Amino acid sequence: MLCVNVELQERRYPILIGSGLLQDERSYPIKRGDRVMIVTNPTVAQFYLDTVIYALEKRGCVVDHVLLPDGEKYKTLESLKLNFHRTFAR
Repeated sequence: MLCVNVELQERRYPILIGSGLLQDERSYPIKRGDRVMIVTNPTVAQFYLDTVIYALEKRGCVVDHVLLPDGEKYKTLESLKLNFHRTFAR
């Protein structure tokens, strides 16, 4: 696994590059009991969502997800807020 650290003016974060990262528990910077929200779209979800949810739940996380429709016009703060409110109301 290769780790590339991205350093921006206001924040920094690692990008992991490698084969099998979705199944590798070291790829998830979380701990047992954390609540995790996955935001994705149906195109990506059909390939990866179940694998990511399984890996996170296996680590003891409480996982929920939001599916935004495909397309840039849905990648807005308003769209995300609406889905978060629905999710946290459960």
